[in-house]
Amino acid sequence: MQTLTQNSSFTPNDTALPVGYKLHDYIIEDVLGQGAFGITYSAREILTNYPVVIKESFPSDFAYRDPISGELRPMHKCEESYRWAQEHFERTATLLHKLPRHNNIVHVTNVFRKLNTTYCVMEKIEGRNLAELYPINSQMELQLLENILRKLLSALDFLHNQGILHRDIKPGNIILTPEGEPVLIDSIALHSMADLRDAEPIGTPGFT
Repeated sequence: MQTLTQNSSFTPNDTALPVGYKLHDYIIEDVLGQGAFGITYSAREILTNYPVVIKESFPSDFAYRDPISGELRPMHKCEESYRWAQEHFERTATLLHKLPRHNNIVHVTNVFRKLNTTYCVMEKIEGRNLAELYPINSQMELQLLENILRKLLSALDFLHNQGILHRDIKPGNIILTPEGEPVLIDSIALHSMADLRDAEPIGTPGFT
């Protein structure tokens, strides 16, 4: 069992892994965000020093982090819900890991299990999301808008041909690179069309 080191600054009230924590082949550098189903980290691959983004499956309604080992534990009477959430996350992450590369979809580079949960490793996309670049009521140049839409529609067509839906398309999940390429992120919001009857509700009000 892997334990948290004394210099990891981990306390029992924390949910996210601490900065400097060694996770598999990676070092955690920062917490990028936390939601109901997971925690997103900025990290670096130890061997290559390559920057990555890691999504940890953490269904906070059903689980907590053990303050000694750092492992996730299902809450009392939530074992079945926790297992279901983990199976869905791992199934989706593995599906995305097998996809061919597409310039406008974040690429999943690795999937692994650790600390009684699953982790999805993605390439780190440089740039800013459209929600930051273009707040509500701001205007975008028509040519840029057309370029973004054409490339995103190409990405969605690619996903649909693979039998996959992205269920949380919104400005905050679209990063515009310095080269002007829009990239769909939040890959765990994707879901196999064949599995939709078992899918949990997901999406953002106003965009879904």
